[in-house]
Amino acid sequence: MNSVHTSPAAQSWTADDWPKLLGGVVLFSELSEEELRGLAKDCTTRDYARGEVVWRAGDPAEELLVVVSGELEVRGPGPHGREDVLGRIGPGECVGEMALVLNEGRSATVVTGRKAQTIVLHKDDFAALMRDDTRLLTSLTKLLSHRAMSLARRQPVSGGPLMVGVTADAGARGATLVAGAVAHLGGHILNGRSLLVTLARESGTGAQAVDPAGVDIRFRDRPKLTPAIDITLGVEADDGAAISAIERVTKEHGRQYGLIVIDLPHLSGQASEAAETLCHRRIHLVRSASPQSELHTRVLQVVNAYGQPGLSLASNHCEPFILPIDPGLTGADADTAARFLTNRVTHVSRVLERLTRKVLGATVGVALGGGGAFGIAHVGVLSALTEAGVPIDLVAGTSMGSIIAIGYAAGLEPSRMESIASRIGNVRTALSAIDPSLSGTGLLNGRRLVSIFSPLLPKQSFEDLVLPCRVIAMDVETGERVDIGSGRLDEAFRASCSIPVIFKPVRVEGRTLVDGGMIDPVPTDVAREMGADIVIAVNVVPQLKRGVSTAISRTFKRVNRLNPLSYFSGGIRDAPDIVDVFMNSLQTTEYELGHFKSLTADVLISVDMAEFTWIDFHRAQEIIDRGREAGARSAPAARAVMEERLAGLVSS
Repeated sequence: MNSVHTSPAAQSWTADDWPKLLGGVVLFSELSEEELRGLAKDCTTRDYARGEVVWRAGDPAEELLVVVSGELEVRGPGPHGREDVLGRIGPGECVGEMALVLNEGRSATVVTGRKAQTIVLHKDDFAALMRDDTRLLTSLTKLLSHRAMSLARRQPVSGGPLMVGVTADAGARGATLVAGAVAHLGGHILNGRSLLVTLARESGTGAQAVDPAGVDIRFRDRPKLTPAIDITLGVEADDGAAISAIERVTKEHGRQYGLIVIDLPHLSGQASEAAETLCHRRIHLVRSASPQSELHTRVLQVVNAYGQPGLSLASNHCEPFILPIDPGLTGADADTAARFLTNRVTHVSRVLERLTRKVLGATVGVALGGGGAFGIAHVGVLSALTEAGVPIDLVAGTSMGSIIAIGYAAGLEPSRMESIASRIGNVRTALSAIDPSLSGTGLLNGRRLVSIFSPLLPKQSFEDLVLPCRVIAMDVETGERVDIGSGRLDEAFRASCSIPVIFKPVRVEGRTLVDGGMIDPVPTDVAREMGADIVIAVNVVPQLKRGVSTAISRTFKRVNRLNPLSYFSGGIRDAPDIVDVFMNSLQTTEYELGHFKSLTADVLISVDMAEFTWIDFHRAQEIIDRGREAGARSAPAARAVMEERLAGLVSS
């Protein structure tokens, strides 16, 4: 219908190229060479820049696209309403055929993942082809079956690897270290299916090992590390030669790997452009983090504290990734640094592991709920998840869950937290928390509560934390949820735990804050807003159970039996006291609201706490054990979700 080829690259294609390009597509695989030549006469070509929208869901279907080079992404609603990548269409694949067959609008949005060159077939020519040749129906059935299986397993349609480029601002250090570490850590996650590609340029002094205008490509087997391919540029080779070399490496080795990390800073002036052309995502070393303006950004910012004394950023979001100073890495080359990070759990290793999982779309956030003494169960849950090998990249906590979240984010191991909780979990300590308030806004001040739990606050501020963390409170004057992610940790904990009536509210930046469990008992949405790809929600507040009463109620009832006036109180001599009436009402609200808030979590861990009460701090070890049991039961589900997210990269 239209034989004008709009792509400049298409001008170099010969008559023999078209049958090869079209014949490699499953849909046209049954056609003869002569038939493919005839089909080519109805085709045009078109180039797309990276990030360009090819079409949006609901757009009218006008054409079929065949990818010759680069990659297209199929995007649609994910399990939580966000736009997710449902599939990747690589060279030799086609996209758009289903809407043409059904004569309907586009079912999903298609965006260019990597700069792409495509062959275009208009819908009228496609309809005529399908009408006149029944062989295409068989090929179409095979194609759609493959697509359905891939999408059901959440696997990328394309078998190509995830390409990640590492670039840096002028003066920003550590790009090569980061590239090597991400490639190696990615290999651990993907069962060894990761490759590092490095670029270097001849210095121009001494004997030259590479032709001045040439490129040398060599495979390097690194003992106990992910393999590498080193590309060395001659002194006269331009960046275009480097890009061509990377494309050649990808074409030759791409099928063997799920992740290819390319160290790009050695390109003289086109590193960012190369990353845009070659890569799905870019890791960019910056001297200071800046807001991301792109809606679907693929640039992950890394700030290296080395060489920047006094750098202080609050850790309350998955990004930016802040590399702290580690003497063990000072002066180390990329291979030595990767081995160092593999053998030690350090602040730096945790940041780079989180960065690697973010690249792969598998960061894990845990939302810890509130509930007084019930919240101690979170320690057992975290312990079980850690023992099962479930990574935790960020945490959000409400009320009692806030102190556990802060302690974990500060670097305390669950075993250490368990020891602390067991030591302070006794009747004497619980009674010592009583510090009456004369303000009239709460029975207790709450300062002693902070003092008691101070061993779980080994750091002073959010800027000192090892993992991103936020805690939740409620503005009692507006009813708004307040996410606290900066400032003093003790103040944040006290605000998040200030149960109305029981504890005096806390004033923070002009707001009057009370217990976050009043509005968000399980902060699942907060963990996802922080950047978690996978959210594990922990709900510890049980439904009320008749016959289970607190020590306050039992004491009140004993005293009330000695009161002769209680016999004239209308039969409510054994009714709960005013504190339990309030706390039972709050518990019911938190139980129902907590389950509702947890619906969007990928994994929900519900701890059986029916026989405990909100004031049972003296039963800390029993409560921790219940949490450990629940965490152990749910760990396989958490690992399964991670494996599902990584399935396409592991098996491609």
